[in-house]
Amino acid sequence: MLKSLPIVTISAFITVAALQAEPIDPVFQMGDPSAGTPITSNFFSFGTNQAGGGILAFVNESGELWTSLNFLVTLPINSAITCIPAPFFSSCQFSIVNVLPGATDALFNLGVSNPTSLGGIANHEFFTINLNDLVNGQPNLDPNGSGGWGPDNEFAATANASTSVPEPATNALFLLGVLLAGMAGRKRLRALA
Repeated sequence: MLKSLPIVTISAFITVAALQAEPIDPVFQMGDPSAGTPITSNFFSFGTNQAGGGILAFVNESGELWTSLNFLVTLPINSAITCIPAPFFSSCQFSIVNVLPGATDALFNLGVSNPTSLGGIANHEFFTINLNDLVNGQPNLDPNGSGGWGPDNEFAATANASTSVPEPATNALFLLGVLLAGMAGRKRLRALA
């Protein structure tokens, strides 16, 4: 069974690093829709659909300008992540946060920061997260599309993490919960295979 090499992008164009990807690249693309689910705090979560993709629309109703976002997701340890943070941000970085001994999956942190001329994601600003694979090099805009993230995989997001940091114990519990949920999802997926 071939495992796809997850690639994260946050815009429609692809950088040189994307050349390392499998023919079907999972996409993490942000956009600017006209409606969305309200997010009322700096912490929120979302997940992939049964096909490992999907498009989710949100609106920042936190009362704050978001100048950075961090996303936590469980992926296979050898996952390569490429991201292009436009249209809201100009910088992106990722790292492995935690790996349990003997595990094949790891908790990844993907962070976008340095607002573009749009200034980040303002209060009352709508945004989308597209988790679908690219189709012929273009974003797949099907809300029920498929992606390479794995079915029902959970993402945890934190806005302005560098300026609004919860206590260390809160972070530890949050990260542990996300890791355990991701591992449980992977075990279910493997049991079905």
